[in-house]
Amino acid sequence: MVAMSNPTTQEQSAYSDNGALPAVFRPSTLLSRPSGGPRSRFLFQDGRNQVCLQRDIPGDLEPAFTKGRINRDSEEFWIVISGAYQVAIGTYSPFRATHGDIVLCPAGMPQLISALEPSARFVSTGCDESTREITQETGSDPLPDQETYKNRFLSENSFLSELSKRARRHTIIVTDKNRMSIIRESPGTTSKPHRHDDFDEWWYIAQGELSFAVGEKSIKIQACEGDIVFVPRGSQHSITTVNGDDSLRLPVTAVGDFHINTNGDDLAPSPRT
Repeated sequence: MVAMSNPTTQEQSAYSDNGALPAVFRPSTLLSRPSGGPRSRFLFQDGRNQVCLQRDIPGDLEPAFTKGRINRDSEEFWIVISGAYQVAIGTYSPFRATHGDIVLCPAGMPQLISALEPSARFVSTGCDESTREITQETGSDPLPDQETYKNRFLSENSFLSELSKRARRHTIIVTDKNRMSIIRESPGTTSKPHRHDDFDEWWYIAQGELSFAVGEKSIKIQACEGDIVFVPRGSQHSITTVNGDDSLRLPVTAVGDFHINTNGDDLAPSPRT
């Protein structure tokens, strides 16, 4: 994790609602650590989700698809950042998830996961997560809703790229607590400065290079493909696509996703610095 309160790299283990710093989490840095350490590393909490980096090797998880787990109270979604997994959800046929794919497991549905090679993923679960192990056989039902783009169990990286060419923005996950969208921007495009007072926001960068200007002082966060960027609630931010390729970013917000525009808005309270 690279915290952007100053130009130096700085380690932090957690965030709270009242002391969070803007930050970028870079897989190349996180995965460069010795493999003998903890396989799961907490990154941050946004009030709805806790997000961690999970490293897996074959045999670590549910061998032979018999022992899985279930989260009855909240959905879980994760983004594959390296390697490959085989996943089975509920009574549906197993499927393969690889680099850049997004997997959604709805609340109350069993999940069975197996790393097919040394792999890693960003995992988002509920802050009050209470999971339990179960014994589960894989099913053979075809995956549901694969003809739509919302709440697919598997959103392949290639599918998301093609989807983003149809329109600038699509919502791909919407649940009681979270909304995840995909946004395509051309180089030189800058979003209007705004903030969210009721929720923290974070983004997965699926393609390209982005510059985030955060707070009154416009602290710069540089992010590229594979990174996660975190901005705490109340912090003004705008986002610019830099260099020569279109960018794809996936913001994760509360369902209301209420924006307070701060550029020329005399009624907006002062943003966080």
